[in-house]
Amino acid sequence: MPLQAIMVTSLSKIIGLFCLLLVLLPSGVLGFYDVVEVATGKAMSQTVLSMQRQDSGMADLALISVAKDGSRKIELYVAADNYQAPKIERPLAEDVIFVDSGRYGNTDALLLFSARQARIININTGVESPVIEFSSIYNSPLYDSVPQINVFKDLNNDGLDDFLIPTFDGYLVSVQLSSGEFSDPQLIPARPLMDMSYNNHPWYQAANLFLVDMNLDGKADICFWKEGDFIVYPQLDDGGFDTSPVTVRSQVSFDLDGIDGISVRMQDEDQSDRLTTVLHELRDLDGDGITDILTQAIRSKGVFNKKTTVAFHKGFAADNGFVRFDPTASSVIQSKGFQYEMRSRDLNNNGEVDILISSVEIGVTKIIGALLTNSVKIDLGFYEMKQGTYPKTADHVREITAKFSLSTGEFWYPFVRVVDANGDGLDDLLVQRGDDQVLVFVGDADKLFNKTPIKISAPMPKDPDFVSISRLNGDEIEDVVLKIPPDISDSNGSHRIILLLSNHGGALRPN
Repeated sequence: MPLQAIMVTSLSKIIGLFCLLLVLLPSGVLGFYDVVEVATGKAMSQTVLSMQRQDSGMADLALISVAKDGSRKIELYVAADNYQAPKIERPLAEDVIFVDSGRYGNTDALLLFSARQARIININTGVESPVIEFSSIYNSPLYDSVPQINVFKDLNNDGLDDFLIPTFDGYLVSVQLSSGEFSDPQLIPARPLMDMSYNNHPWYQAANLFLVDMNLDGKADICFWKEGDFIVYPQLDDGGFDTSPVTVRSQVSFDLDGIDGISVRMQDEDQSDRLTTVLHELRDLDGDGITDILTQAIRSKGVFNKKTTVAFHKGFAADNGFVRFDPTASSVIQSKGFQYEMRSRDLNNNGEVDILISSVEIGVTKIIGALLTNSVKIDLGFYEMKQGTYPKTADHVREITAKFSLSTGEFWYPFVRVVDANGDGLDDLLVQRGDDQVLVFVGDADKLFNKTPIKISAPMPKDPDFVSISRLNGDEIEDVVLKIPPDISDSNGSHRIILLLSNHGGALRPN
């Protein structure tokens, strides 16, 4: 055979073998993310919001900064420039307490909130247009930051964001109309929780609000828990809410309507032998269209002896047209130690909601080990619902390490996120490792996640609160936004934003 023919035959075999390997490799192995780094300058604090202002579906970034001299500004980093430099810079008014972004008409908008007013700002022109008047529990700007608070959200599933603002009397609700205007604000009574701080300053927390279907009509209602009852404000056909509430008995016994209430309402009580049960979630968990209950019970028999129990109570249709909850749990998950964080999400896209629980075992030996190593081991347990039932033990467990510094007081907790990073309809697990890498465990329909991770090298934050998920580059796949401030010891350091952009059909590439 001529040499040229031999070379062509060998090349064909190599190409065929390479294509076979592509089929055998897990989806997304050849590239999950493009890494884009954005230098955003010096500041006391920076808040990052994404906004889809283009028909392409690509999103720009609005950066709200507070400088050391107290000056404040808005900068716009646009997708078309690969976010490399601010295209627009404008001063931020001194009365702005917090910001938010959301869908206004056919585009995303940036909203500025003062003590008594919400305004939409046109970043291109700087013109601010008032859209709603109110009086909320947020009544004074912070000196060092302008946070984002999610009060502009879609309440009635019409694709337009509405206002849901906590006040001292309850929640103020104003629904966005198709005309671009907002309905007259209506008050949903629910007084906030009030406490006194260590220096006798008042501290307020809005009442826990649940947005769930309680009357089985397919629309989300506004719901509160109060002393064993659910107070329900049904959603009307026009997208607003009935101001005459309906009382629904819980049938499921618990002490508090959220885990946050434990530290506030029980801080002065004896914890040496106590069982506290909280309502963790109201949600359709088993995919049958009816709201269910998830509770979390903490049994404390001293500082080093804690046990946590998670219980799933199924919802049924009652004769009165509202949901009825089974007082007997259909699934129970128990573990030693303290389960300090619990999230729920349909990981495998089968219509049933799965649970992720972060837990820490507490004991004298564990504490001594933590002090010696400056680190704490945390177990991430994934519980997959199958046919309406949760397993007693986790289907998938991963261990992560949180570190701390006794000299500076810094606590470093690696971020963990569950996102569909490659667009295959299955969730993937992202786990931070160190300060320069994230591990991607690809979703698997049979075993939840692959055991062998894909390693992505990129600068990482020291606080999981600096991580957000957004769709940035127009491919409808979830991207990751990492906000990285300078170290505490670096008083003159600059801030950075790291973008992990899905390259599965994405439009951007790093420089």
